[in-house]
Amino acid sequence: MTIRVIHWLPLAITAFCLSHALPLSSKMINNIFYAGIALPAVAHFCVQQRDTLWAMTKTLLAPLALILVISIIAAESLSDLKFTLYLFLFAISLNLRNEGKSSADKGLFFASLVWMVILSAITFHWAILSLEAGASIRYSQILGIQANPVHVALIIGTSIGFLWIFHLEPILRGKSTALYAVGFLSCVALFLLTVIMFQARSALVGLALFFVFSLYIQGKRAVIMLLVIAMGVTLAIALGADDVLAHRGLSYRPAIWQDAIVRLLLNCSLAWGCGHDDYLFAGRFPHPHSGYISVLYQTGVVGFSAFTLFALIFFLRGVRSQSRWLPVAMIGWGALITTSNGMFTSPSHPLWIYFWLPTLMCLLEQQEDTHRLPD
Repeated sequence: MTIRVIHWLPLAITAFCLSHALPLSSKMINNIFYAGIALPAVAHFCVQQRDTLWAMTKTLLAPLALILVISIIAAESLSDLKFTLYLFLFAISLNLRNEGKSSADKGLFFASLVWMVILSAITFHWAILSLEAGASIRYSQILGIQANPVHVALIIGTSIGFLWIFHLEPILRGKSTALYAVGFLSCVALFLLTVIMFQARSALVGLALFFVFSLYIQGKRAVIMLLVIAMGVTLAIALGADDVLAHRGLSYRPAIWQDAIVRLLLNCSLAWGCGHDDYLFAGRFPHPHSGYISVLYQTGVVGFSAFTLFALIFFLRGVRSQSRWLPVAMIGWGALITTSNGMFTSPSHPLWIYFWLPTLMCLLEQQEDTHRLPD
């Protein structure tokens, strides 16, 4: 079982990360998680590595207890509480290690390479469609299948960030400054291209935070990275990227958020929130379009306070360990400022890839130091 699970989980995680590029139902994606990832992982750790399972349980106890509190407040039925269990099973499956690398490292690496191939195909198709239309279009499909452009941009952005932080940057770190700058400029260019093609302004927030935290953990190369970022953004603006992103008009989010907060204050319990209701925000939107506003709206001050403590634990562990997962996770954390209806969903939601996967790995950093940056 040891050999089979060690080699199986990275493949299952790869399949899970790529499932949103395929015409699969939510039920089928959930089944990939349940049968392909969760059950093999728990069987392996219970039989083969009970001490490691206990160590991970202690590491995750405080943050997952806070998530459970939020789930209890927001739950409409007892079945809603299983989210915390699924999150724990996902965490232990990601952290199964072989030859110093976790299954998350291997699984996301292979998935990221495939997403880069998909990005190449999308870029070619987008260029043709934009030329035919005489203007930059908003791409909203994968392999001919309609998809949410923001979620696709965030998964691709997470793949780019992961490949840079874990694979390209360590190689270029010992090379010349010019070669390092060219490599990082390529990373910036891919990020900006992704945002422009999908016109994903929410993803832009996450990518900005990725750069900020990358500058923090890279130390000696921070000045070079800052200059390259400035160069890339300036070039993108000169080529009209700002006009493309502004083409869809002003965002409705400030009005949506104001309406959500006013309703929470006047029509619901400020302490416990409004729960899951059918209210249309600003008269037309079914959810607050912010993961954080959604937590506040649905669970009130009590639930939002629990989430704030969870976020504090996450940031403290990530900063203390100088985790390379921290900037990757910030893509999702930044994006949830302006997108999503909360973050407590079934595994079929894409945010399990761009938010929960790197977040859980960052939380587990203190349990393993194998990802700590060299001095």
